[in-house]
Amino acid sequence: MNNIDNFKKVLGSLVGMPLFKFGVGPGTGTIITLDFGKQYVRHRRAPSGKEMVYGDIDFMVYCPWRVENKTKILYGSGDLCDNCELILESRKELYGRKVIGYELNIFFDLAIQLEGDLIIKLFCDLANGEEYVRNYFLILADKSSYVVEGTKLRYKDGPL
Repeated sequence: MNNIDNFKKVLGSLVGMPLFKFGVGPGTGTIITLDFGKQYVRHRRAPSGKEMVYGDIDFMVYCPWRVENKTKILYGSGDLCDNCELILESRKELYGRKVIGYELNIFFDLAIQLEGDLIIKLFCDLANGEEYVRNYFLILADKSSYVVEGTKLRYKDGPL
């Protein structure tokens, strides 16, 4: 199997996993994190002293994103400046919802479908495929990762 086939296999394994964290807020700009599956405690702590957790599959998203239902856009990366409090409160409705499917196009735009007709969409907007020009990356519990750099996919075995 090639990297794209393996990536799709990993995305397929999201089905049935609950979303337990949608990391967003002041100081992060438009970057979000999405954590799915079981929660594992990291060996290090956050600067605040709080335990940090990760999931079976985590995303770090740099590209534009939005959350929608079948009839409207609920909020997205462009709303963070004006509606940060709304997003911080609204994201809680996503917690615990299981993934029921996904769609991936040739540009690596990704739609993650959740129970309750909710969809998280990622829109790759960086065309440059240079290393470290990231749209998003997916990290597995073993710390291996898939990085979408521009419109290219790179697999990394081990921590980023």
